[in-house]
Amino acid sequence: MRKPWRVWLVSMLVLVGATVSCGGEEATPATTTPTTSTTTTAPAATDLVTKGQQIYSTTGLCTTCHANENIPATGTLGPDHTHIATEAMSRLGGMSLEEYLRESIVNPSASSTPGWEASEGLMEATIAPLNLTSQDIDALVAFLLTQK
Repeated sequence: MRKPWRVWLVSMLVLVGATVSCGGEEATPATTTPTTSTTTTAPAATDLVTKGQQIYSTTGLCTTCHANENIPATGTLGPDHTHIATEAMSRLGGMSLEEYLRESIVNPSASSTPGWEASEGLMEATIAPLNLTSQDIDALVAFLLTQK
């Protein structure tokens, strides 16, 4: 016994096939200029950095605690991020810079920045309620990687 949805699907495929083989729509003139399309599966790097800066400055509340001379940020409760991509190089502990920055956002207590041990726990309390998506964190990392 055939299932009703299968009958409907086959009918639609036959109908679409008939429409295509009969011309269905008016043919496009040969003089039409072809359009070029590019398919991208991920936002361009600059878009990701821009999104990260926007999250850093607003949604992520990063500027509340972290200073950054490159954008309006005046925080004093956490390490300065003006040159985080350069300064963090001495604290990687076998990780790539990208992994280190991601870990610092997702699990800030995993490693503490020298001189800022007293503020440990503040970031967890601040960032947890924000419910940042993995795409948000990717964007934040992309932005922080530009802070050299």
